[in-house]
Amino acid sequence: MRTKVAASKRQEFVELSVKQLQGQERKHNDPDVLQAARRATLGITVVDIPIGLPQRGPRSADIEARKILEDRGCCVFPAPLRSLLDCDGQESMSAKRVAIDGKKVNRQMAAIVPKITEVDRALNRRLQLRIREGHPEVSFACMNRGNAVPEKKRTPQGREVRLLLLRNFFPDVDTWVARFPACKQDVIDAYAMLWTALRVRTKQAQYLPADCIQRDHRGLKMEITY
Repeated sequence: MRTKVAASKRQEFVELSVKQLQGQERKHNDPDVLQAARRATLGITVVDIPIGLPQRGPRSADIEARKILEDRGCCVFPAPLRSLLDCDGQESMSAKRVAIDGKKVNRQMAAIVPKITEVDRALNRRLQLRIREGHPEVSFACMNRGNAVPEKKRTPQGREVRLLLLRNFFPDVDTWVARFPACKQDVIDAYAMLWTALRVRTKQAQYLPADCIQRDHRGLKMEITY
């Protein structure tokens, strides 16, 4: 019975993650994965979205994640400053960040701030016990005995290396990737977050930063789980 329940939750997580990636992120409602997590139907949920935002400067979690990934550290985007969530558009965000940190905001960061805002508004300290921040590449590095996967994830070789790691834990991963050919890598990343959630549930998870707990202005932990 436990196996059937776990399989059902895994299917729900993957389906909701893919649905979100295929367009739900453009809506202004809470992401479907977060809605399910808040109802506790998914148990522990790990999302590839920054949780816990700094007032200024980089988070220790992001700095340590880049160290783990070494040459692939560019995969870790800096969490935006909390004050940027109140800005309207890239120009306004850049002006605010320059005034605080002396750095501008690129288009990539500006594009993900609305999603980060949705998650931030949906969470509180209690919900963060069940909804954690993860990073697919940090999780893959952990699966790969502490070594970052050097192949880029959008290449055929990069996808195959990551699938090889996931097959050790999820024999059905290829079936799910085949069901969504337009977003193969997104499904692979969703499975990396599911792997991380299982580690949290079984008390095997590790955290960045490893030596302390850092909280933001709202009391949310600024940490990456893997």
